[in-house]
Parts: sequence; structure tokens; C-alpha cells
Amino acid sequence: MDYQTEDYRLSVALFVTLAFCMYLPLKAAPFVYEDVRWLGAVNQEILWTWPSRAFTNFSFQLQAELPASFGWPVSPTWFHVLNVGVHLVNSVLVAIIALPMIGRLGSIFASGMFAIHPLQTEAVSYVAARGDLLLTFCALVALWGLRNGQRGLMVTAVAVILAGWTKEIGVVVAALMLWTCLIYRQHLKLMAYGAGVVALLCLVQWPTFLAWMTLPENAGGSSLSWAAFVGTQVGAFSRLFALALWPFGFTVDHDMATLSLLWRFVGGWLMFLAILVMVKTWQQAPVWTWAGGWILLSVFPRLVVPQYNFFSEHQMYLPMVAISVLGGMILAQLWQGKDSSWLMQVRMYINHIRA
Repeated sequence: MDYQTEDYRLSVALFVTLAFCMYLPLKAAPFVYEDVRWLGAVNQEILWTWPSRAFTNFSFQLQAELPASFGWPVSPTWFHVLNVGVHLVNSVLVAIIALPMIGRLGSIFASGMFAIHPLQTEAVSYVAARGDLLLTFCALVALWGLRNGQRGLMVTAVAVILAGWTKEIGVVVAALMLWTCLIYRQHLKLMAYGAGVVALLCLVQWPTFLAWMTLPENAGGSSLSWAAFVGTQVGAFSRLFALALWPFGFTVDHDMATLSLLWRFVGGWLMFLAILVMVKTWQQAPVWTWAGGWILLSVFPRLVVPQYNFFSEHQMYLPMVAISVLGGMILAQLWQGKDSSWLMQVRMYINHIRA
């Protein structure tokens, strides 16, 4: 296959090596407050209910028990090493899944953007954010399975189930796979069966979903009204999305509740425009449509389920898959001097919408 050529593998390996060097200082990093709080799951019994964080907590327990069995102290180093390792594997998987979408050069840029983008730092650096790393790993493996025949579909099914054990929001991976099948017209019959299975799972899990929607403030729910919460989340998402496009202005602590109304307006308008473009151009521009749907589906549960906290950088890790694919496609066209083609398409879409 194309991604097995020497220059392609070398280019991806260079970006992965650069990402490894960037995160190398983590070997001496301690646990932060969020890590200590979430690592309390190490001493708890794992309940393999679906959806839950059972797989993520199992990885914590395994990393705590293995050193203890040899009489070694539990060190933050190995927790950080595993996080970095998962991120590097995800970066390679981004290159593999992007190859048939945007070509060899575009997939190299997409992998590099995903590997070294500063917006990824929180997800990789915080041990507590491992759920986002594992969730994205499952989503990428499931996406790879869609492209590899009947055996690949079995891998996809296992990855979708496993995603529901990384974080509660992991249930969205099933929707992401259905969206991919719809846009690229793959496995349409199986997609119909899959949609039925997803609908059945949602029906069975409805009490769980309802409990999430009605969490009291002292149990993880939001103190804001639902409308105010959605507005704030939209503003927080637009701010983080802006950092993905223009990675300047990062801060250690984002106080999303203090964002101006402009960010909420921009976020709402971007979502409306993305949906409109997807409806108008889903046949002519499948990559744009797939990426827009991937981003919106990835963040939708966080918009509607009230929580005590707002969007964090590590929660943009899964949407960064689609953002990186788009970025890789645009960079490849600019590199090859084909910028006029996609600029003309954007102008055509805007004029069509305006008309």
C-alpha cells in the first residue's frame, strides 16, 4: 500500500520523533491535582458497566500493581510514559486513516499536526486525561477497521465497545462510524443494522442518559440553567477551536465562564455554517463534510449534558483528528501550489449560500 513506501514512513516517523522529544521532559513530571483526584480509582473495584471508565481505570490499576509486585514504588514517570506512547500511536493512526482521504502528502501533514500541535499538550501531560487518549485510539482503530473488509468490521465492533469503557462520552464513537459510512457510502447495509443497534443501546441506556441530564449541582451537575450552560459551552468550544487554528494565547487555566458573548455568537454561527455547508456540499466535498460532522458529533454530548466544568483543552483531543485531516489537506494543497482550487471552492460555496 501507499503508506508503506519508504519516504512516507520516514516522514511520519520524523514527526512522531519530534513529538517524542517535545514530551520527553514529562519523565520527570509529578502528578498534578487532577491526576491525584482521578487516580483514586486505583483502589476501587472496577464495574464493567457500559458506558463507563472501566478500561481507563483498569490501565491505572495495572500500572500501580505491576511495580508493587516487584517491590518498586509507584512512580508518575511510567504513567506519563504510557500517555505519551498512546499519543504517538494515535499520531501514526491519523496518518494511516487520512491517506485514502487526502493523499500521501496530506496525511503526512495531518499526522504531524496531530502529533505536535500545542492544543494536545494537556491531554498528553495529564495522567487524568488518559481517557481521551484511549477514546481517540479506539475511534481511530474503528475507523481503520471500516477500510479493511469483513475482518476489519469485527475490529471496528470491538473498538466501538471498548470506546464505551474509556469514558462515558465514548458512546459517540458508534455515531462517528455511522457518519463515516454515510459520507463515504461504505457498508450501507451494515450501517443500517448498526444504526438499529445504536438506537437499541440508547433505549436500554436511557435511564443512564436521563441521570446525566439531571445531575444535581453537588453531584457533578451545573449550577447554571440549561440554556446558560449550552451558551457557555458553545463559547468555550469556539475559543478552543480558535486555538486549534491559531495556536497562540494559551494559558494554564481557562476561565470559560468569563468569555464574552462574542465567543458564544461566533461558536453558534460556526456550527450553523458548518451544518449548512455539510448539507449543501456533502457529495462534492466529502472530506470537509466528514470532518465537520466528526467535530460536531464529538462535541455535541458536552454541549447538552450539564456539568460542573466547561470545555477543557484535553476534551478537544478527539475533534483534533478531523481538524488535523482538514489542516493536512489544506497544507498539502498549498505545498503543491494548488491553493487556488480549494479557495475557489470556498468562494463558490459562500456565493451559493448567499444566493
